[in-house]
Amino acid sequence: MEKKRYTFEYLPPSLKYISRSDIQRISEEQVNTQTGHKILFCTICSYLMESPTTLNCGHTFCEECLRTWFKTKQSCPTCRESSCELKQLKKNIIINEMIQELPIKCPSDVQTEKPKCGANLKVKDFRGHLKTCSHIVIPCICKTPLTRATYFESDQKCACPEAVCLYCLAEFPERLLSYHMDACRTETITCSYCSKTMLRKDNITHELEECFVSCPYANYGCKVDKLTRVLLKKHLDDELNNHKLLLIQFTQPEVFQKVDRLSKELEKHKVTPPKCKNTSEIRV
Repeated sequence: MEKKRYTFEYLPPSLKYISRSDIQRISEEQVNTQTGHKILFCTICSYLMESPTTLNCGHTFCEECLRTWFKTKQSCPTCRESSCELKQLKKNIIINEMIQELPIKCPSDVQTEKPKCGANLKVKDFRGHLKTCSHIVIPCICKTPLTRATYFESDQKCACPEAVCLYCLAEFPERLLSYHMDACRTETITCSYCSKTMLRKDNITHELEECFVSCPYANYGCKVDKLTRVLLKKHLDDELNNHKLLLIQFTQPEVFQKVDRLSKELEKHKVTPPKCKNTSEIRV
């Protein structure tokens, strides 16, 4: 297997490739809770509420937190009052607008003693900032702390084992495999045998079921054609000696005729091959 390494030129467009989901949530350290904003934090997950949803009792939580809560309980997490079904509830638009306009700090400015980013953000800017800020520290899946600038560099060392892409067989640290494979599988490639273009994810099916080629010895007399690439390899292995004879017949017809005549005579036991110390002494 050929080992390949790549460095990503662009940061991924989606946050799903970041190993830790908590870096995508806004903590109390990022918000000045002394100004009364502490009430905007979900009491289930302790992060700033996302898609705030209000129950009949008046208490508000993250929509996703309520979905998880309601899988086992049917009452308010705070006052335990029985609530209606979650599908009947709607996002609290007023609270959501308050949250979106809330000023916050970049995660990198609360991760280290000396702030490095200093961006003036609002909650509505947070997701976009996560995709571009190079100062944010992101724990790798192996727990190694990496900055946002180096997280997606394949040569950045961490404790992750090497993982192999199923499509191109390139090797990456495990933290990058999902990101790479999502891009790799939709890359357009050209078959080196039949010149058909396809997505890389379709290449295996193409090799096994669609790509038919003639034997490369067809110009020298081999009659076999329309072989898949798997069968072609087997054919070349099985017909190695016959293909060599075809080459001799094509390039040196006189030698081939002598070899053919001697072979037929030997089969009919009409001649006895001369004894010699090595094959180089045989004269045809």
